[in-house]
Parts: sequence; structure tokens; C-alpha cells
Amino acid sequence: GPMDWDPGAGEHPGRRRVTDFLTEVYGRNAAEVSAACRPVRFLNRTVPFNSRNGAADALERVAARLAELAARDPGLRDVLYPVVGTFNWRTIAGTSRLSMHALGIAIDINPGRNPYWRHHRRPSDRLARRQSFPKEVMEVFEAEGFIWGGKWAEYDIMHFEYRPALL
Repeated sequence: GPMDWDPGAGEHPGRRRVTDFLTEVYGRNAAEVSAACRPVRFLNRTVPFNSRNGAADALERVAARLAELAARDPGLRDVLYPVVGTFNWRTIAGTSRLSMHALGIAIDINPGRNPYWRHHRRPSDRLARRQSFPKEVMEVFEAEGFIWGGKWAEYDIMHFEYRPALL
């Protein structure tokens, strides 16, 4: 839904994860996840995305809908491009927790325009920044089972991850 609040400290809708469950579903190590990934054309790039549990299919549907939106509203290209990250076996910065990028079920779009809280130099405008993110882009992702990192207290506006069980 719409971003009309500023999450309080520790409030991270959808971010709580049961890693043992997720690794069972998507792969237990880099080799398993890599083998489960397939190429997906996402806007201007081909990216690896996990094919298990319908993740790659969902990302393809998101890509098709976003391409239509961007064709109607070229200004959305500033929000969407470049696509910078999907599968990358790693932990979340500053933690020992496995990133959803490690499972090949997360994608980042235009980090220069859509900041990560650790790199955002003006935290006083965090709600305005979240609210400036196009609602229709968020809705396209959410309709296909993705959650948006812009709703977390430690926000990651560029980040979407496939979590259909939550939605």
C-alpha cells in the first residue's frame, strides 16, 4: 500500500526472515542458488533471478508492466534505470544475516535516485523521499509478490524482494 507514514525505529514491514526456510526454498549455498537462477530481461538488462517458487516468472511480469508504464511516462526512467543488482551471494551490509540478493530473489533499481539509509546524506527528508517514489512502480512490484525496502525504518528505497508468502 501507499507510503504515508515514517516507520519508527525497528519497524521493518516484511523484513523479518526465517533464513532456514528461505534457503530451503531458494538454495542453501551460492552454487545451488546460481544453478536455480535463469536470465530475465528486466528493462534495459538481462539479470539472473531465482526460478524457484515462481520468482523469475514474477520478475518478468513486473518488467513487462514497468516497460509499459515507462513508455507512457518517460519520467519513470529516472526512477527505474539503471538496474544494478540481483543475485550476489553475500550478507546484508553491517550484519551477519544473509541478503535476499544471495538467494537471487531481490533486485535494486537506480541507487543514485533511490537511496539506502546508510548512504542517504539528508535523513531529515526520509519520508518525503519515500513518498516521492512513484506509487505505481511500488504497486506493480507488490502485485507480483515483492515487498519494498522503502517501507523499512532503515530504508532501502532501491530494493525489492520476492516474498509472496507475506502478501
